[in-house]
Amino acid sequence: MSTTFLKVRVQRQRGIGIIAAIFILVILSSLAGFIVAVTATQNVTIAQDVQGVRAYHAARAGLEYGLQRWLVGNACGNASLSIDGFTVTLEALKSPDTPATGDLEFCSLTATATAGGAVGSLGYVERQLNIVLETPGCRAWGTIGDLYTLGDVVTHSGQTWTALQSHTYAGDPNWAPGIAAALWALAGSCG
Repeated sequence: MSTTFLKVRVQRQRGIGIIAAIFILVILSSLAGFIVAVTATQNVTIAQDVQGVRAYHAARAGLEYGLQRWLVGNACGNASLSIDGFTVTLEALKSPDTPATGDLEFCSLTATATAGGAVGSLGYVERQLNIVLETPGCRAWGTIGDLYTLGDVVTHSGQTWTALQSHTYAGDPNWAPGIAAALWALAGSCG
């Protein structure tokens, strides 16, 4: 009896390695694309944050300009400035000028700094700051319980008086300006 062996060639499957390599390349390239997109978004966000800080400081400089105008010349008015590429609009609202009645004078300042084109555009930035300034006018003398400190200015009998020492008015008419020389001097100005 003769035995015949069949020769069967067993071939190994090939190509699984290339499929795995392609899969890994696709995953890595997708990850790289995601990282690039996140980095670009982060760069834009950082630039907007920096512009926001610059706009804040431009608005603050506008308020300081308005404050200087109020303190030096008692001027409370609108203004428009250009500060380091920002347009700063200073809006002012002054209370009625009535210091002789004992009211305070107020100046409300709102500074708005803008840059970067139209509202809604990618580079647009705006910051707004508000401050209320007050200058004491002369208050009328003679309310029981009022505390007067050294240097306070009041009006009495149509004249302006300055406190020479701190005291609280208790209702005694002998403490009135013009009568109590130790407490009041005919001097001072309102505002």
